[in-house]
Amino acid sequence: MIKKTFYAVLCAMCCATVMTSCGGGSSSSESSETEKTEEDVIKVSPESTTVGGKWGKAFDFEDKAYTLKVEEGWGSDMEVSLVITFTRNGNTPEVSFNEIAGSYDAGRKYVGDMEAEFLDENDEPLFTANVRTCNYTAIDKLLALSEGDKTSATFSSYEPMETIKKAKKFRITSTVEANSKAVNGSSDSNDDLDEAADDLEKASKAVGDAAKAAGAIMDLANSLN
Repeated sequence: MIKKTFYAVLCAMCCATVMTSCGGGSSSSESSETEKTEEDVIKVSPESTTVGGKWGKAFDFEDKAYTLKVEEGWGSDMEVSLVITFTRNGNTPEVSFNEIAGSYDAGRKYVGDMEAEFLDENDEPLFTANVRTCNYTAIDKLLALSEGDKTSATFSSYEPMETIKKAKKFRITSTVEANSKAVNGSSDSNDDLDEAADDLEKASKAVGDAAKAAGAIMDLANSLN
């Protein structure tokens, strides 16, 4: 009986030791994982919440620390992205939203974009990330907002990890460029019209010259008679 009791106590002590050991290992592992995650988090702050550029001043965004998302990219470069929620304010942009689209195929006069320029601790530029790099339809959603409405846009780029880690600040600006498809189409049409007008003018001149020549010949014939 004493022998059985001894074995039971011994087993209980072993189980307790194993459970304590496992629990301690798990806690240490979780702590290590948490520390590693916190080290890898890259946070950046806006230099200003005012969006620059031709149409950007019509939007505001929150003044806070933003976390950069870093994922596997191409080759040695990583995909880095920043998500910002914009609010449409009451400001009037320099370029009418009716003339801007996020796609060259939309038939608008301009193609719009937003870009985030990232800076290091000394305010030196590191790299630029654009909205259209990720999804050009986000630009159309921004342009369609009414005052007070909100939508998110993702700025994306591919950069070396060592460059991404240096980012401390960022600033947002808006850009517009002439829609090459719309401009070229218009230009081609105008060129065709101009060329046709030149041909007509040349033809008219040729007809006029021929008529004058014919008149001169008839006058000469009449004089000989």
